[in-house]
Amino acid sequence: AISKWLDSELSLVSNAYLSTWCVKDSDTFRSEVIQHEVKSTHRQATLDAQAMYSNIDIDHAMEIMEKLIDLYISDGMLPPLARKGTIIAGLRLVMQWNLMKFGDSYFQQLIGTAMGTSCAVQFANLYFGWHEKEVIFPAFRDALQRIPFYKRFIDDVYLYCQRKKYARVCQRVQVE
Repeated sequence: AISKWLDSELSLVSNAYLSTWCVKDSDTFRSEVIQHEVKSTHRQATLDAQAMYSNIDIDHAMEIMEKLIDLYISDGMLPPLARKGTIIAGLRLVMQWNLMKFGDSYFQQLIGTAMGTSCAVQFANLYFGWHEKEVIFPAFRDALQRIPFYKRFIDDVYLYCQRKKYARVCQRVQVE
């Protein structure tokens, strides 16, 4: 029950923070991709963040969640979340004490995002979105200027760029 509540709270932050390049579901992703005609002068590419959930450092992600909540409350983009402390405490509980049952055995997940819990997608999506906005986009600013269309759904990215600049964009993504 707590993870479902956290999912709804994080969706407020996600809708404000990720709305320009990240889509909320696969139907929206499909619709937005179909709406954009890929010209013969363009090439398409897909990217996948490998092992996104299991590679998230929970302590760092918690710092980022606090920053994102504070940022969007102070910018007036979100209604004040009087429960910020409760949200963070709930996320720590869910992400650090996730138990899974397999057969007759119980296992505690020690590394990465708590798999299978309701808030995992929003949590991972926000964390990856922060990395895109604060780390990836600035580092690849020159390559991104060559990309007229970029959309992400969780850990999958679809983009297209001019055919003559495709090799340079791909080289930047693979090299760095």
